[in-house]
Amino acid sequence: MGEAERQSNLVSWEPPISPRAQKDRASSCQVRHMMSAGVARFLTNVKSASGSRGYLSRNNKFARVSQCGVLSIFYFLLYGSVLSELVTDYRHIDAIYSYGLLVPVISVFLIWRKAGELHAVPIVSSPWGNLLLLTAVVLYFLGQLAAETFALKISMVLSIVALTQIVFGSQYLRVLAFPLCYLFLMIPIPYVLIRGLTDSLAFFDAAQSAKL
Repeated sequence: MGEAERQSNLVSWEPPISPRAQKDRASSCQVRHMMSAGVARFLTNVKSASGSRGYLSRNNKFARVSQCGVLSIFYFLLYGSVLSELVTDYRHIDAIYSYGLLVPVISVFLIWRKAGELHAVPIVSSPWGNLLLLTAVVLYFLGQLAAETFALKISMVLSIVALTQIVFGSQYLRVLAFPLCYLFLMIPIPYVLIRGLTDSLAFFDAAQSAKL
């Protein structure tokens, strides 16, 4: 046997491995495999969650509730006087529209009926609600300048629709379209329109009676 071959055998020779060492090596390989699989699964979940804003928004309940709370405070600061005037109209001035007190209650009941459907809808904020909110703000300032309460009341309900789309998204608004639009029924029709319609019907009735 040559010298080169002898050195080659010495380099390639390894001491025998005991059964316990083999078991420890297999356990170590298994642990490394489980850790790598767990990390890969975690990264996959993070990637899928970051790609779904609705998933993140739904699980971040505290931030969502805080956002709704802040918006509610600003809403009542802005429209508190309009709401108070609306309730006063129901009770004293326009008693014929006293049913308006029940409209928000019915709207909330309709929303509650859709709770199961809303649970399956992802929460994805929509910037398109800013257009509705801008329209509501314009109506509010026009109503303040012209002292027109009807524009203020329309702005009050329209801002609820806009904030729903901004915070919860267009899919939420699509599900809640009827309950939210139902709120417009609590706004009394302006007396000018009622008077014009009454006069037109009176003239029509008089004209038809004259023909008989």
